[in-house]
Amino acid sequence: MELPHDVIENILERLDVKALLKFKLVSKQWYSTIQSRWFQERQLIHRKQSGNPDVLLVSVCDKSYSIEAMRTLVLGSSVAVKIPTPWENTLYAVVNNSCDGLICLTDAVLTL
Repeated sequence: MELPHDVIENILERLDVKALLKFKLVSKQWYSTIQSRWFQERQLIHRKQSGNPDVLLVSVCDKSYSIEAMRTLVLGSSVAVKIPTPWENTLYAVVNNSCDGLICLTDAVLTL
C-alpha cells in the first residue's frame, strides 16, 4: 500500500529541518517536494504555529556589557554552540531587522 503524495507532503510539512534534510534522500519526488518554495512556505507556517523554534539565539555578555559571543541553543539540547562574530570586541550589536526567524544585526555605525 502506498500513501498518496499529498498525504506524505502533509506529514513532511510538520517535521523539523534536520529530519527534512535526511528525507530529501528518499526519492527524487521527495527531494523536489522538500526543495520547492511552496513546501518551504507551508513548513514555515507549521513551525511558527507549533511555537517551537528550531534554534534560539543567545547573547552572552561580560561584566562590562560588551558582547562576548553569540551562541545558538538547539531546543532539546543542553549544549550551546558558539557563533563566530565580527563584532565580539565592539560595545554592542543592534537588531536592525528580522524576517521569518532571520535577524540582521548591526553595530552603532552599521558596519556589520
